Amino acid sequence: SISVNKLYKDGTYQGTGTGFRGAATTVSVSIKNDKITNISTVSYGDDKPFYNQAYATVSKEIISSQSTDVDTVSGATFSSNGIMEAVANALSTAAK
Repeated sequence: SISVNKLYKDGTYQGTGTGFRGAATTVSVSIKNDKITNISTVSYGDDKPFYNQAYATVSKEIISSQSTDVDTVSGATFSSNGIMEAVANALSTAAK
């Protein structure tokens, strides 16, 4: 059998990033079998329509690419970056 080095421990981890005007964005990231399976919002300080627009696209892109290096949503750049930073922060907690 082939031994695979896992990067992350299974579980759910919180991370925080900086959104619009320095507001904190906190997300919860679920890891299963070394894959990001879910990203949910814990809290954010951005304007709701911008955050929701960014979250809808960015969280889906991160899960499909398994990377936090995804395109920002036009018109919601700060919210997008806050989400990416928060997911990366959560992944650093999940790292083995």
